[in-house]
Amino acid sequence: IAVVTKVYKENSGPAVLKGGKPRCVTQSVESVPVSMLRFSHHRISSKFGSGVHRHQDIRTLVDALGQGSVNPEELNIHAVYFDGRIHTLNNRRLWAVKQHCQQYTVDLWIPVTLYKLCPVTAKFFLGYSTCNEGAWVDVDF
Repeated sequence: IAVVTKVYKENSGPAVLKGGKPRCVTQSVESVPVSMLRFSHHRISSKFGSGVHRHQDIRTLVDALGQGSVNPEELNIHAVYFDGRIHTLNNRRLWAVKQHCQQYTVDLWIPVTLYKLCPVTAKFFLGYSTCNEGAWVDVDF
């Protein structure tokens, strides 16, 4: 709940819902240094679950980056702005490129699709407590 509250406040939720500010949900592709990218998970699987690397160990991507058979600019990294930082939605790909950068002591700049989080969605999740899909509500008198 603390994270959703932060998203709501950080993206002008109160002003948006009171009509004082339009909702601004954007995405853009920006070149970002790998060192500035943060993970969004605390633990990841060593195997890719989908995409072109499905069922492969993440170390195979590190090797492919080192051999030059995969270009870091083609990793298709997606991320969000949160709490003044950029957090990836692609934790295994980010781990692989960070390992590559560490092995070659470089800080690459890669294209990242950046999304601004929606305060209205955050507000919805903060207040969503129905036990019956919203079919009825109990009133406390």
